[in-house]
Amino acid sequence: MSRTTEIIIGAGLVLLVAIVAIYSFWQSAYAPDWQEIAEPAVYKDLIMVTSPLPRERVESPLIISGLARGNWYFEATFPIRLTDKDGLELAVGYAEAKSNWMTSEYVPFEAELKFTKPGNTDEGILILEKSNASGLPEHDDEVKIIVRF
Repeated sequence: MSRTTEIIIGAGLVLLVAIVAIYSFWQSAYAPDWQEIAEPAVYKDLIMVTSPLPRERVESPLIISGLARGNWYFEATFPIRLTDKDGLELAVGYAEAKSNWMTSEYVPFEAELKFTKPGNTDEGILILEKSNASGLPEHDDEVKIIVRF
């Protein structure tokens, strides 16, 4: 093999390694958000939140939807809150059943929260609370979902 051929092959290998390294860096640093998004949040076979998904990037107004067992509701609603990662409340509201909630089956729900994006953090917590008309702590329950701003 001639010296020129060896130089061309060597340069080609160096170029190939550089392309692979740049691509790997881009994948880790600039990967699209969808690669970090999980499956819908399911909690104790009582509630499934289909939107937003855990760690999904959200903005105002935030539309929350999913399915909850009828006993998660009271009078066809349950409370929801959005906080920053330190627990500062950003929005409060109620999710509403979209069909008959007087069942033990899953019932679709939807809610909308309007909030101002916090300046001190890129993460928040969406909290969906089980309606507890009795006020007894043993009937309290909630699911928390981390979201990104």
